[in-house]
Amino acid sequence: MTTPLKTLLVICTTLFCTLCFAQRHYTVKAKNGLIIRENPTVTSERLGKLLYDYQFEVDQKEVNKLDTISDIVGRWILVKKDTIKGYVFDGFMQRAYNTNAYRLYGLVKSVKTHSYYTSNTEKIKQGKHIKFNKQGKKTQVYEYDDQWVLDEEYVYNKKDQLISKYKYDVITQYKYDKKGNETEQLRFDNNKTPKTKFLTTYDSQGNTMSSEYYDYKEENSTKSIYTYNHANKQTKATHYNADGKLNSTYLYDYLKDTILVKKYKIDSENNKRVVAERLLNDSLGFITEKYVEYFPKETEYNKGKLYTYNQKVYDKQHQLIETTTYEAAESQFPNIGFSGGGGNYDERFVKQYHNGEITSFKNYRKLYYKQKDQEVLIEAINYKHNYSDELYHSYYSDFKESYRNEYYYDYNNTLIKHIEYGDDLKTIRTTKDYAYVFDNNGNWTVKKIFENGKLYQVYKQELEYY
Repeated sequence: MTTPLKTLLVICTTLFCTLCFAQRHYTVKAKNGLIIRENPTVTSERLGKLLYDYQFEVDQKEVNKLDTISDIVGRWILVKKDTIKGYVFDGFMQRAYNTNAYRLYGLVKSVKTHSYYTSNTEKIKQGKHIKFNKQGKKTQVYEYDDQWVLDEEYVYNKKDQLISKYKYDVITQYKYDKKGNETEQLRFDNNKTPKTKFLTTYDSQGNTMSSEYYDYKEENSTKSIYTYNHANKQTKATHYNADGKLNSTYLYDYLKDTILVKKYKIDSENNKRVVAERLLNDSLGFITEKYVEYFPKETEYNKGKLYTYNQKVYDKQHQLIETTTYEAAESQFPNIGFSGGGGNYDERFVKQYHNGEITSFKNYRKLYYKQKDQEVLIEAINYKHNYSDELYHSYYSDFKESYRNEYYYDYNNTLIKHIEYGDDLKTIRTTKDYAYVFDNNGNWTVKKIFENGKLYQVYKQELEYY
């Protein structure tokens, strides 16, 4: 690891305090496990071991002194496992967040953000104001527009199940059965007029038996019926149009009742075709397992083209070494494209693994220009021992790369450096370094961005705890 990266990691970690008694949730990420020692030092007696991927939680008060081992900064934590009580080093562990979909630690009640540029400290840009319940789920989200305006609101019942959601001026209400399965989803517009209703029924095993979608404006509904085998795997799905006529039927074939081998579609005219299948290949000891989906409706344009596929490659020891996910543009929800364009692209995502740990990630997209297409690399991430390096590429419409950005993240996926390259894609145009101040729970309260060594922008987080 380079000296600047080590320095930033030290800054990030040494600002942690240990005054709050909230729970910390950890997962062991050291490949050979973690040694439990009698005292918080690498020279003390070994008492036992925590295996890789072992999960546990401790009170924040048990977090002990700061230390550095093999250039990795962390703290010694007092743990108890069976009859053993001793210390482990948390620099080789991944700490879980306490809030749902937000990277926050501890029992956060609310968080409010704002930022400003050092060139104009009086012009403050307000971010969001988010409130959470004690289970870490957000309850309200406010946006600032001259004043704080409610943008999202979530209501939960005593079982912590979502029963009402307000978002994008749409209200959605939810109902559940005694087993916690969602049975009804009712959507209203901003005038509180019902728009749609989605009903679901279940069997005793929790499998979906039927689903019905009702449109209040059209005053009609579409319905689907499902059946399963004794292993709770879906064997048949029948879909009906709003007029009650059959739309299509899907049949599923399994190996030993559990591994999906083929998926068939039978249309309203009783035409049957394979729309998905699992393919296996054993070559030179490497096993490739590929599940492919074909277009639901075959046309002259998509004939012979895959809709999606998921592929896994295993080595001779049956260890996973690579996964690939492919999504045709037609399989994706509408979105805004990159480089100013619109629409979707054929995309391929490749992950590589070593000893169960991800080592790299690559994202490819297929661009089209003058009736030609070409797959280009958009994003590449290399995962190192205690940080990750992300390279992001952008392109003009003629496949030529327009600019390149590189990002460095620490072990907890916190951004610590951003490099923007010049027109030649090699010369460094700007370098942004990120320094943080953390509170007692490990959440940052101040984020400073230095551009080419000078303080450029400041972000602040105001946190309130239960």
